[in-house]
Amino acid sequence: MTCRHFAAIIAGAIVLTACGGGNADAPVGADGVAVTLPEPAPGPVPQLEVNAESVSNGLPDLAVRQINGAGGWVNLKNTTPADKPVLVWFWAPH
Repeated sequence: MTCRHFAAIIAGAIVLTACGGGNADAPVGADGVAVTLPEPAPGPVPQLEVNAESVSNGLPDLAVRQINGAGGWVNLKNTTPADKPVLVWFWAPH
């Protein structure tokens, strides 16, 4: 067996392993432990006004939940301009 054959076998094994299907009903974290997803927030998403100074920024007019312990909703477009940097992080399991 040549090096090319061996490399092709290894590459094929990696591709087949990476493309292996999983159970979509049971999300699993990177460490192999089952992940419990939170329930969606109850009630409708509120319509929040956009501040005048935030109208021209590049963020979408989108109501999102606060996760800093304060609870409630915030309009993403109203987060800039701000006195401090703003981290916008979206996460969605596949």
